[in-house]
Amino acid sequence: MSIGGPKQIARLPLKGMLSALGRDQAVVLCRLGRPERFPEGSLLFKEGQVSGSVALILSGAVKASSLREDGREIVFAVLGQGDVIGELSALDGRPHSATATVLEPAEVLQIPADDFRAYVEAHPQMALLLLKILGDRLRDADRKRVEFGDHEAASGSHSP
Repeated sequence: MSIGGPKQIARLPLKGMLSALGRDQAVVLCRLGRPERFPEGSLLFKEGQVSGSVALILSGAVKASSLREDGREIVFAVLGQGDVIGELSALDGRPHSATATVLEPAEVLQIPADDFRAYVEAHPQMALLLLKILGDRLRDADRKRVEFGDHEAASGSHSP
């Protein structure tokens, strides 16, 4: 099954990244991928691996996380309908910097990395949108680092 028929296009979630693209460009992007269903607990991709695809979440929820050396999990984000994950790896060709785990049954559009990159190159609006998404994620990471740093500093001031 590929997205592109009238019924599939009508049900596209114009949320997240797709809402900023608008229906026509969203449809073009979605035609590049193939939808897959994933049960809760499935991995879309694993940190350190190159999956060769970008995941556009059509329904459900996916968490991006990483394991610390001590085994603790750090959750970077919980993503949902209309969000994209794996775009950084698709753009720079490097391994994923996080593991993407399905939190609730999800339908995900798997877009080959090469096709995604070509789409971005052909649509400057998409490149600007990705810069905004990545900028938002960087700002969020910075805020979390400040909060964590404040916590450590406060904890450190109480020790002898």
